[in-house]
Amino acid sequence: AGIEAGQVLAIGLHGQTIRHRPGLRHPFSLQIGSAAVLAERTGRTVVSGFRERDIAAGGQGAPLVPFAHRRFLADSGADVAVVNIGGMANITFLGADGTTLGFDTGPGNALMDALMVALTDGRAGMDENGELAAAGSACDELLDRLMAHPFFRRRPPKSTGREDFGYEQLDLLLGWPGLSDADRMATALELTARTIADAGRFLPRAPARWLICGGGSRNRTLMQRLATLLAPAPVAPTDRYGLPAAAIEAASFAVLAWEALRGRPNTLASVTGAARDVVGGMISPGANWPEIVRLIGSWTR
Repeated sequence: AGIEAGQVLAIGLHGQTIRHRPGLRHPFSLQIGSAAVLAERTGRTVVSGFRERDIAAGGQGAPLVPFAHRRFLADSGADVAVVNIGGMANITFLGADGTTLGFDTGPGNALMDALMVALTDGRAGMDENGELAAAGSACDELLDRLMAHPFFRRRPPKSTGREDFGYEQLDLLLGWPGLSDADRMATALELTARTIADAGRFLPRAPARWLICGGGSRNRTLMQRLATLLAPAPVAPTDRYGLPAAAIEAASFAVLAWEALRGRPNTLASVTGAARDVVGGMISPGANWPEIVRLIGSWTR
């Protein structure tokens, strides 16, 4: 990014989610990535563990990005939907009246990527531009089986992960008889597209436009399919509104870290189902922590 460490006040570290189980008797969400190591190596203060406080307050701990989506992409003149397509996909509804809602819709890229790895014996990690999917046709019977998962019928607030959409669905995609590799990928892509579009039934109003961010925004075939399913509302990557689709999530966690350092709520109970908005994030002081301590007084006055 061309930024020197000295120009960075703090780092918001999301990490990589490896287990997300907010519905258990003892709920938790686990991310790998060491805030201590990052603080030690960079000398910058690190904010991490954003989900735990929300879960402690009875929430799902996800999705967290709707808080930042409102700052970045809300429009006082129109209802907007923002869809982040990462491993899982989530939707944020930004009402012109100030309403903010959000929830996970189901698998984003995770099943498509895992399928590509399996089909190529690890030679490819993703279906570049959706080219393989574009060469096939979705299998309706298999798609119906995949869409029968109870998560899709559950009303928000809700969140999900590879625990729900992982090996079982991958085995179905790989083992269904009579399909070409392209057909299998087309079916996986259709599952992502269809469940994003179907999630609109949980929104209070039909959005005037749909903005797409995350890695899925670079899948040309997926974007074309979303445009068809969501018509007549326009579908576009957030790049067209001045925010690179690949940077939205990173920028969002920078916002969450900033609010945590100020001691201000950075989660939305209307999204996660928590008892209240809370301040999410744990602080690992870096070498610049004394500087931050001096600044905090001016931030909170």
